[in-house]
Amino acid sequence: MDITMVGIDYTDAGLDIRGKFSYTKREQEKTITALRKKEGISGCILLSTCNRTELVLSRTREWEREERSLFCELKGQSVEEYGSYLHLRRGMDAVKDLFALAGGLKSQILGEDQILTQMKDAADFSRKFFGTDKILETLFRMAVTAGKEIKTNINLPSSNRSAPLAAISGLEQKGAAFKGERCLVIGNGAMGKLTAQLLLDRGADVTVTIRRYRSGIVDVPVEAARIDYSKRYEKLRNAAMFFRQRQVQTQQSRRINWMRVRCRRIRFS
Repeated sequence: MDITMVGIDYTDAGLDIRGKFSYTKREQEKTITALRKKEGISGCILLSTCNRTELVLSRTREWEREERSLFCELKGQSVEEYGSYLHLRRGMDAVKDLFALAGGLKSQILGEDQILTQMKDAADFSRKFFGTDKILETLFRMAVTAGKEIKTNINLPSSNRSAPLAAISGLEQKGAAFKGERCLVIGNGAMGKLTAQLLLDRGADVTVTIRRYRSGIVDVPVEAARIDYSKRYEKLRNAAMFFRQRQVQTQQSRRINWMRVRCRRIRFS
């Protein structure tokens, strides 16, 4: 018995490429059912989020396929065209990668909590359609437990996590008041969600731009208004300020997140 982990994430490709490998719940159900019928596959769990798609397989000796080819085939894509975007881990490398993923060490925001819920939900969903086996059940349970331990006992430094708070606090230190102000947050990713919540906590009237992912996942605070990303300029005309994120690639090839703030009309207390 062996473990394989094949997939694509935000470090491998942009959203346009990752979107070709995202799954709706209905597609996940069909894929899990189909995989369990293939010779050499004892179990499978499929994780599909905005930032990644991961297929974890428990294989027997009868398995003879190349996993990148399978991953592309499941979405009707060519491995010759997209194989170079995929990562592949086998054996203990796959196990280590799965534990690092559960600990938030592979996330765009270091140590973020959402991945634990996503991994648990992926295992539960696969189990519902008889996709898991004892090995994957044990592996995911141990990975999620380890992830919880990391978040409980280790304080992971993250400049990313503090960027929205730093931007908003900086304005407050200069006397800005957010209560009742119309604020536009461009982007509904993890950084956008954090920014929107911080502004809502301060009584702002918040609107978040939304991009529709094929996975159907749109995760922003329920109190915030939503508009399609293509209509952002219409909303911008009436916004007192807007927030957006950009990424800068350093010479050391580390991604650094910067929160850019543009203010049109700010009321100072």
